[in-house]
Amino acid sequence: MPRLPSNSQYVAAVRDADNFSSLRPISTVKAGNDIKYAAGGFAIVFKMLKSDEQRHYAIKCFTVERPERQKRYTQIAEFIQQNSQPFLLNFRYLPSELWANLSDTEGHEYPVVAMP
Repeated sequence: MPRLPSNSQYVAAVRDADNFSSLRPISTVKAGNDIKYAAGGFAIVFKMLKSDEQRHYAIKCFTVERPERQKRYTQIAEFIQQNSQPFLLNFRYLPSELWANLSDTEGHEYPVVAMP
């Protein structure tokens, strides 16, 4: 896996809905001219709108690589689906969802967590 994008590289990537694989149609939610997001804890989370569902999503993008991330998130998602509780939020781990450029010549697909 190539190195992960910076916060500013993720901000640039989410501006274009075509950079998403399966979540389209999706668009950023803005406060004035600024995209709504929060950063910290080795990730950046964007508030997005899926227009076909008329539903907001939190899209979590990772800024630090962690071993076995995909395995852990997949297991957590399966547990939540099998043990539905009102206090547990469903989510999907999408391992190759968002295309982001690290430079003018280098781009890759990166994982996200999509939370309705």
